[in-house]
Amino acid sequence: MKTLNDLDAKQLSADDVKQLFPNAWWHEVFGYMREPIPVHFVDHGLELDALAPGAGPWALIVHGDLHATGDLDFWTSDYKCSLLVVQGNVRARNFRFTNGATCVVAHDLEARDYVLGRYGDESARLEVGGMLRARALLLDHVTGVDAKEIDAIVCSTEGWGLPIDIDYYAEATDVFVPAVLDEDRLDLHLAWEAASHGAPVLLPEAEQRLRRPQIWSRP
Repeated sequence: MKTLNDLDAKQLSADDVKQLFPNAWWHEVFGYMREPIPVHFVDHGLELDALAPGAGPWALIVHGDLHATGDLDFWTSDYKCSLLVVQGNVRARNFRFTNGATCVVAHDLEARDYVLGRYGDESARLEVGGMLRARALLLDHVTGVDAKEIDAIVCSTEGWGLPIDIDYYAEATDVFVPAVLDEDRLDLHLAWEAASHGAPVLLPEAEQRLRRPQIWSRP
């Protein structure tokens, strides 16, 4: 599992980044950070096994595609506002964003298994300019996703403008394996532990039943 220090990245200031990408909406994240931090800037596509920047705050901009054979884990500790911007496509086995992580993908995000999001009330967010494709998109009740199209089973709640194949509030013994449930409801920490170890998350019959035949497009 690589960290930002393992990357061949330049270290820029927020002001440098604002000059390189003028008028980008995600500049606002720098204003939420309690103190200036170096921005790791990769001026080409990036291919690696797995990446986890850590507790934060951190900032990573990839001026190209980001491809991982394993997992991309953009978690932070409590309220550690952090930023990922990928100017191309993202591919990984699993993709997670939590707590203070704002993740911006200019084009498509494709996970072979799962995309998980948690603690949007701390500012965790995911913006995908194109298609989000995964076996399932698993979100808690305070976290949304903005994507042009979604090709995945979606666990969410009302109010986010997303399709809901699984209600996050509902008992889910007929949907998820017992190892990812807490009092018969989905526990996203346990789901990530399972997914990141290659263990089952969805029951096979539920995955087949819930898979929608058509790709969802944002109205």
